[in-house]
Amino acid sequence: MCLPSADSELPEIAGVGEHGEDCGDWAITGFCTHQHDNGEYCGCPNLQKHRCGGRTCPICWKSWRGKRKDKAVKRLIGYDLYRYKIEEIGASARAYFIDGEDSPTQKFRYYHSQVSIDDDTLTFSEARSEAAEKAREAGYDAFGMIPHHYRIPDEKKEELLEMYDINTRGGYWRALIENHRSDWRDFVEEGLHFHVIGSVGRKGSRKMKDGGEVSGGSDRVIVEHLRELETVGDVAASWSYVMSHATPPENTHYATWYGSISYQKFTPDDLTETTMSVFEEVLDHDGDDDGEDDGRECHACGSNEIEPIWQAQTFLNTLSASDTVRFRTPLDIAIEATLGENDPPTERDELMDYLWLTEKLDDTNQMNLAGEDATEDLRWQ
Repeated sequence: MCLPSADSELPEIAGVGEHGEDCGDWAITGFCTHQHDNGEYCGCPNLQKHRCGGRTCPICWKSWRGKRKDKAVKRLIGYDLYRYKIEEIGASARAYFIDGEDSPTQKFRYYHSQVSIDDDTLTFSEARSEAAEKAREAGYDAFGMIPHHYRIPDEKKEELLEMYDINTRGGYWRALIENHRSDWRDFVEEGLHFHVIGSVGRKGSRKMKDGGEVSGGSDRVIVEHLRELETVGDVAASWSYVMSHATPPENTHYATWYGSISYQKFTPDDLTETTMSVFEEVLDHDGDDDGEDDGRECHACGSNEIEPIWQAQTFLNTLSASDTVRFRTPLDIAIEATLGENDPPTERDELMDYLWLTEKLDDTNQMNLAGEDATEDLRWQ
């Protein structure tokens, strides 16, 4: 088993560690600036749970995975759009990337492979370098590589199938993360391997089209082709899968980029606004549960006109004497709290009472403002 570094232990999988400091505590993060039809401003303070964003946090691991999945897809596919100027071709390319339709303009293929290395004499860095070289030999010319230190053996998969309803390839790892945080190691065996996701040229496609082992047929290094990725959604799904149980050693990147997509050769900043809009459309509807709830909806009126709470006093200063703010008292209390003049509670219900929001929201839900229906729920996360 290759070591991650000279003096460190093998890393944990995602979601099985401890919460970060203050993770899960409720806090005042924003306020609503929506102006109702009757001219009154909302002003309702916006409450959200604090998130540590950690990979091993049982609350934040999905968010950690989702953010890195989105970045990876933009880098990988964005590069091919950039170098082949697919944007200039127009609708046919868009149909291919978003809808999965065949495109006569397609000049590249995406694949997901796995490089396994069995050599106890190698450090993690040495093993990663050798895996990258084997990926190049397999035909990859622009790819990311993600380290995994564990596998779930077949007999343990059978145990998990008996206990849980698992119908996706990532379901085994999710079952461990959600139900076996303390004993997940009992279900895995050590075995360093790297997942490779990237684009290949025509030569590489011919090597991979039949699946199975594609290069490096020695006892110590094996490269296996897992699947071809035909759409942006397929690429996103594979990244989401590998990130769910990736084990990057401490102080290393979650993925290493090679070939023409390395950090030295390409940055998504080179992409145009048109390309980025395509990505946003695809990634917002890729079917992946990223554990994200951005809290951009007002608890009282449902508006998404939410501004940071530190801008609240400036907002109030711009109003005229005749302007009214429905949640003025809760907003004043929230402003005082953000200035450190008092110490608000961190439980949601207690924080609502502290801000005088509970009764105010109940009253609001019974009101029919001019041109608006009464709010039926509090739209809490």
